[in-house]
Amino acid sequence: MAWEWVAPVMTGVSGIVGVGFTWYAGHQGRQHAERVAAMNSTATLQQAREARRATAYLEAMTTVQNATVAVSDMSSTIKLLGEQVSSIPSPEEQIAARARVALYGSEIVRITFAQWLGHFNQALNLVEMREISDGDLSDLPTLKDELRESSQSMRDVARQLSDVMNKELAS
Repeated sequence: MAWEWVAPVMTGVSGIVGVGFTWYAGHQGRQHAERVAAMNSTATLQQAREARRATAYLEAMTTVQNATVAVSDMSSTIKLLGEQVSSIPSPEEQIAARARVALYGSEIVRITFAQWLGHFNQALNLVEMREISDGDLSDLPTLKDELRESSQSMRDVARQLSDVMNKELAS
């Protein structure tokens, strides 16, 4: 009679221990699922950010290359009155490129883009000066040389910008 209580007590204790371990295993499973979901969410967000950055860089570089080619064309040919040699990207395209770089560009990309933009603005000023002095050909060789130098600077900085963007996207 002394041992009759052992079986029911052991059954009860093992039941309680089983319920406890089941709850603990479920708790760990839920925590693990939460961590995996958070990591997946972070990874998905990071991939989306990188995709937006790649698209922004591509569109900005397209504008940079188009503007660089247009200025290069203008510096290598003498424009006849009323003749359009190459088209500079529209102000809307230029603003969009600036916005993309400002929003998605890293610090080095923004600095390099600002350098390119300085050369681009200088080239535009030279183009305007050339157009203003279209009747007076005495300044044309000087303006053309300055425009050629500015165009070369734009190409150099555009190449640097492309290298920086490619390096960032590759990492």
